[in-house]
Formats: sequence, structure tokens, C-alpha cells
Amino acid sequence: MNRNLFIGEYKTPKTVKSIEGIISDLQKLFHQGHYDKCIASADRLLENSISDETRASLLCRKALCYLRLCKFKKGKETMKQVLTVPTETGSSTHRKITAQLAYLYGDWARHADNPEKKKKYEDRCLEWIDFSLKNGEKGRYFLFNYLGDIMCDRENYEEALKAYNRAIRREPRDFWGYRGLANVNFKMQNFAESVKYYDQAIKVLEEETITSNKCDSVKLQAFEDIESMKESRKIALESLSATKQEKQVLVVCIEEAQTTDTDTDEEEKVSSNYPKEIVSIHSFEFPDLAVNVPRFLRSGETAIRVSLKEISKSQQFEIRKLNDEGDCRIIHDSTGLALTVDGTDGIELSPLEQSLASQTWRIETRQDGASAIISNVNQKKLCAIYENDKKLRFLTKKMKLNEAGKLALQDTVKDGIDMWRLNSIN
Repeated sequence: MNRNLFIGEYKTPKTVKSIEGIISDLQKLFHQGHYDKCIASADRLLENSISDETRASLLCRKALCYLRLCKFKKGKETMKQVLTVPTETGSSTHRKITAQLAYLYGDWARHADNPEKKKKYEDRCLEWIDFSLKNGEKGRYFLFNYLGDIMCDRENYEEALKAYNRAIRREPRDFWGYRGLANVNFKMQNFAESVKYYDQAIKVLEEETITSNKCDSVKLQAFEDIESMKESRKIALESLSATKQEKQVLVVCIEEAQTTDTDTDEEEKVSSNYPKEIVSIHSFEFPDLAVNVPRFLRSGETAIRVSLKEISKSQQFEIRKLNDEGDCRIIHDSTGLALTVDGTDGIELSPLEQSLASQTWRIETRQDGASAIISNVNQKKLCAIYENDKKLRFLTKKMKLNEAGKLALQDTVKDGIDMWRLNSIN
């Protein structure tokens, strides 16, 4: 081996460093942002007699350096060299190489200059991520960050959230996963969650930048990322503030109901002299899931479900406000039947004239726009109950419900899952 081997600008001691030590120094140069030095040192080592696995690892590192320097042509040429080096399938070095190839294509996709190239590199990145995970390479958090980025870009938000959370579990000190969660929640209009994750991402990156010994250009990029996230946070906060202006429901009709609901008790007389509000009741966490009433109602049956059907008259309800405290009646617009508490703490639709007390609800809306619908009879909340293994969760795949869910009343709700958004219908 050449005894004049250099690492960056520094000469090795009289006894040549081990290959493992040299590669460790190369990694430090890379993470500090000294990409040109890293390439030069890798080239010197590649001139020597080294194992195929070490050669492949060094070439991967070189290709990544070229990408960071925006020298994409050289990066592509180096990547082709990586693929020609024989390595033992299943070895730790082989797993490392496949993970680095995923990194390479993921980084390449971020810099692609047109949608076709971007999709091409994203597809290759997904292939190498899948290959890496199937071969046991599950500890590298950046695999899940790139998976999250691609799923978010393709509007598969549920899978994106899962990927970013897996990345954070493996490396909680990296800002990338928190920023990804913030971006996805913003697109899902979960603005409070978005602000929270932007705060975490900014804090982590600021702490890392202050304490790191990275080169000035890398620190400058970090400061630009911080400013960009602060701007995105500001937009998310403004969007959250806008939702505060939405009271219990949005008024979309200026027509006023002139009817008066009357019970035998004089105290039950309530004037409905409030604007008519026609809404569709959606799951807050999964806005494509709406409360649906079957076309044919059977007497005595709770004929209400959560479904994925497009908004139709079977999913339109009139929120008839009774006072300024949020008390109201929820009436199905097509049939005129009111949402009613039955004797078993379930719910059903029944004529408005029947049991007025059991047809009164209170709508409590949080700052982020999520609402709880609470019975004034027993103070229990409207929840979604799913028949599959009795768990309170949405059975979703790509934001889709696998089977219809029943609605019932319960003492508590699972935050997000059992909250509702009242969407106006024009």
C-alpha cells in the first residue's frame, strides 16, 4: 500500500492507517461537508489493492459527494462503476451499498430538472429501498425519510406519515423526519400538528448547526433550511388562525328557518331563528370518510355508517342551532329525520317531533377545526366503532376505508380518529 496516502490535507503517521480507519476519516469528511477532499482521498485509496467490497463502498461515497456538489454526470458515471463491482449478496457491505444506492437515487430525484426524470429516479430509489429492507437493512433512517418524501410527493399521506415516524424512531436527532411530518400534516390541513412538527424540526437543526464542526457551506445550507421552515411554519400558523374563525359550522345559506320546535313542557320551547346550515360530517383525520345514511331505513335500526361514497344527499345534514352555547339538532336533509340517542347509548334517526330531549347535541370545535359532537342527554360523544377486532381505528390503505364503520356514543374519543370536521355544502 502507498505509504504516502493522504486523508484530505493530512499525512498519515509513519505506520499506515488501517483501511477501516481511513474509511472512517472519509465519512467524517463527508458529514462535515468537505466533499472535494473526500473524493480526493477516496481516489488515492482506490489506487491501491483493496477488497471489492471496500472498493464498492468508496465508489458509493464518491458518487454521493458528486451529487452534493451538483456534478450529476460524474455521479452517474461513478454509480455505474459501483454496479460492476462484485460483492457477496447478503453481506453487511452489500446491504450498505444497496442502502447508499437508494440514497443516491433519492438525492438525484430531489435535483431532477423535469417531472419525468424525477419519477424515474424516485422509482429506482423505491426499488433499492425495498431491496434494502427485504435484506435486513432497517437501521438506516434515511431510507424511511426518502420513502416519506416520495409518498408525500405522490399524495399517499398515510404511508408518508408511517415512514417519517419510523425514521424518527431510529434517529430522533435528525430534522428531516420532523420536517416531513410537518409538510404532510400541512397538506392534510392538520395545521396545529404541522406547526408542532415545524417547531421540532427547527429546534433540532438549530442545535445541530450550533454544535457541529461542519464546513461553512453546509452550515449556510442549514440556515437556509431553517429560514425556509420558519416561513412554512408561519403559513401553517396563519392557516390555523383562519380555522379559528370557523365557529361550530359554516353558514352557506342566508335562508332562515321560521319553524318553532315545541314540546309539552313550556321550557322546551326553542325558537330556531338561526341561519340554516347544511353540512357534511367528515372524519377529521381522514377527510375522505363521511357520515352516510343508507337509502332505505329500517325502523328501530341505527342506520348510519361511515363510508367513502362521494358526497350525496345521503350525507347532507342540517345543523339547526338552538342557542349560542353550541346546542343544536342534527337533521338529515333528505328525510328530515333527526339524529337521536336511543335507549342503549347508541344513535338512530327518528322523526324530529319524537323525544326532543334526546335529539339535542352540543358541538365543541377546537382551534384546529376538529369537532366533538356530544349528546346533551348523557354527555357521551359521537364515535366511530369498527367491527373488525373491535379496535377503535380506521382500517385504511392509502386513505381508504376497508369496511364501513358504525357510529355510536362513548365516554371518550380517540383524539383525531373520532373527531369530526363539519364541511359546508354549497
